[in-house]
Amino acid sequence: MTNGGEFIFPHILKLGEFPAERVCSRRAVVCVPCSAKISVSIKDISVTPEVLEPGENTITVSCAPIRAGSHIFGEMFINMGDSVKMAYISGTAVEEAVEFEDNVLIFSPDDKAEPVKEEMIYPDLDNIPPDINEMYTPLADDSPSDAQSVLIIERGLSFKLSSDIIEVELIYDNKDFPMEVDAFAFLLDRKGNVTKDDRFVFFGNMSSGCRSVKYLNAPDKKVMYFNLETLPIDVSAIDIAYSIYKNPRGLNFSHLENPAVSIKTGDGKMMVFCLKPPLDRDTLVGIEIVYRNSQWELMPLGMAYSLGLENLCSNYGLKINQP
Repeated sequence: MTNGGEFIFPHILKLGEFPAERVCSRRAVVCVPCSAKISVSIKDISVTPEVLEPGENTITVSCAPIRAGSHIFGEMFINMGDSVKMAYISGTAVEEAVEFEDNVLIFSPDDKAEPVKEEMIYPDLDNIPPDINEMYTPLADDSPSDAQSVLIIERGLSFKLSSDIIEVELIYDNKDFPMEVDAFAFLLDRKGNVTKDDRFVFFGNMSSGCRSVKYLNAPDKKVMYFNLETLPIDVSAIDIAYSIYKNPRGLNFSHLENPAVSIKTGDGKMMVFCLKPPLDRDTLVGIEIVYRNSQWELMPLGMAYSLGLENLCSNYGLKINQP
């Protein structure tokens, strides 16, 4: 048993696949050091009780009837008066969830699932815990020396990759930009679809199920890490997109100064793709990594997407159920 001084919550509460078109629920045992209130940002999802007592609490996550194929993700806020912590809820409604049982316990303080920690939400690149760092060694972030050449790449060309280890980062000059620009990686099959929800990597799911794609989501640094060698064999392309998510100010990528996508490879090469107008949208697809003729290639796209993030996800076969 834990005591009242601990805060233990899953970083992502994964509901998994649950039955569509009916009410269903999962349970989790969590721990808070003081009285706290829970709220969620996801339509059709509720958490009870809304008020937690100090120590261990059993919460129930309930789903209203949701149509088949809908992938849910969103924030869960734990308000403890002087601080508010954030976790995520994810899951997928399917027509036949034959192994699903209501009220099954999916998290407890004794689980090995990574709990919510400040460094998990905004991790330090130089201090990534070993359990999420077994795939790669982060590449040096220093400015390139005179001996290291930087290749400026252009839209419409393709470049064969000579390393399976890659870092991809959106960079721009105005670091005081008042909105967060989030990164999204879509792991695609030959038909251009995301076939499993753990193949959609973003701020609510910072590692693919195969552990080949990981996301560093810090306030001033959004980096996707790839190990192409360990990707599932049916993944034939990866699209990396960027969006100004939850954008009440109506800002877009034209408000960024000198935006570009930086690509570093495990063999020391560096490429920079400067994003060029038109950029007057809040969502764009930056680059695509595609497997062609037994070779991974990188294609700079830089395409501003006029219909927004939710529609872009729909094009990849993700049906997002948002508030």
